[in-house]
Amino acid sequence: MPVKIRCPKCQKVLAAPDAAIGKAIRCPDCQEKIRVPAPQAKKPKAKPESKPQSVEDHLLKIDLSNIEDEEVKFCVNCHAELPYIDEDDEDAPQGPVVCEQCGVDQATGKLSKKFERIKQLKGIDPDLFHKHLRSGSIKFVQDNPMIALRTSVYMLVTSNLCFFFFFMVLWCTNTPPKVFWGAWAFVAAMVTPGWTWYLTTVIVQSTLEKLDVLKKVNFDFFLCGALGINFLAWQVDFLWPFWTAAYGMFKYGDMELAMCAIVVAVGFVMVIPMVPVVMAHMSMPVTVPGWLPHKVIPLFFKNAKACMHWAFWCLLTSIPLLVLWGVMGFLYFEDVEEFFSNVNRNSEIAWGKMVVEEMSSSNAERSDEEKERLSLAESFASQEPVTLDETVTLVPLSIWMVSSLYYGFFVVFNMRGIGLLTAVFKRELDLQSMKKETKFVSIAEKKRRREEARRKKQEEKLKANEVIFDEDELEDEEEEEE
Repeated sequence: MPVKIRCPKCQKVLAAPDAAIGKAIRCPDCQEKIRVPAPQAKKPKAKPESKPQSVEDHLLKIDLSNIEDEEVKFCVNCHAELPYIDEDDEDAPQGPVVCEQCGVDQATGKLSKKFERIKQLKGIDPDLFHKHLRSGSIKFVQDNPMIALRTSVYMLVTSNLCFFFFFMVLWCTNTPPKVFWGAWAFVAAMVTPGWTWYLTTVIVQSTLEKLDVLKKVNFDFFLCGALGINFLAWQVDFLWPFWTAAYGMFKYGDMELAMCAIVVAVGFVMVIPMVPVVMAHMSMPVTVPGWLPHKVIPLFFKNAKACMHWAFWCLLTSIPLLVLWGVMGFLYFEDVEEFFSNVNRNSEIAWGKMVVEEMSSSNAERSDEEKERLSLAESFASQEPVTLDETVTLVPLSIWMVSSLYYGFFVVFNMRGIGLLTAVFKRELDLQSMKKETKFVSIAEKKRRREEARRKKQEEKLKANEVIFDEDELEDEEEEEE
């Protein structure tokens, strides 16, 4: 396309070909040299600027007739989204709609009965205890496996020590060693229930403090032995009617020992649901209510549903222990009893030979008591010792080891349940978490306080006498004036 240029000298418009772009040509009229420039591109025409719309104009153009979602509803109190309920669905829950966040009934605008009860309790929803008792206890065991294993090891070691000490009681011939080993057997037997008692208080306190992992729990042999005596004393405190009835049936009713044991077992089963109430109080600074049946029983009935729920899981998880101990007793009780009776028989034979040897070496005149003792010793010495077969105890000990391993996890599971029950129902259990402050006063301070109190009493008496004297004087003056 030819490029149009104007001659700067004669002002004539020339049409230069495309090949001449960038070159110089001569004007045909004036012979002036003109450089042909490149053609310039045409700029697009600018559109007229539109006026900016205001926010109000933009909102006015929005159609708000169908913008509301009628299926989504919000709480009238906290404005949380409520769950969708299809009114046409027959299986949809009926009744008032309650906000799960604040507990307000959407129809009345007030708290529902359930949340009103939670507010009065000032604690956790009681329904959460029944819902999370099993899962929460299992999770606690999973988070604290070493506590359960330690409990199993303590039970295994102390029970074997108890069996050994009992064996030594039967093996020894003289009374002082028997008393020594018997005392150690009693202490070893008390360690496992004492550790269970102590661990329960620790788990309850950690649950109240919202701790899920126990970092450090110390073990003290003699402390656990002392707490085991607490456990024994508590059983006597709560089960003495059943013990008394069993003793009376055995002593005067000619009942078999198995029937008396059943009576005691029935009493123990009746007391098991009260254990959460008792241990909740034993974990507090003031433990007195846990020792008083007339306080524990009303609290148990006040929280009967939660206590029976815990007792159900306690009895259910104790089935493996009962099965193992039942098999051990049913199959091997007679063999073990025969083994220990043979140990006792050998001890009597050794005692008889020792007494006969001592008395035969003495030529002094014997009393009637010494003669009876010698005849008894001769009857024992004439017998032959029995060869002991220790293999009969291997299988029972193996079963005992398995039951001890399970016992640790059984204890931690159920003790966590007691902790959860205490945390949820702590107000209804009437726990005394504060002990009265005890102030220690020196003897000199006590004397000073007594003297000060005596002086105040004397001053009060003097004031009372002065008042009486003044009243008498006023009466005399009135009489004189009259």
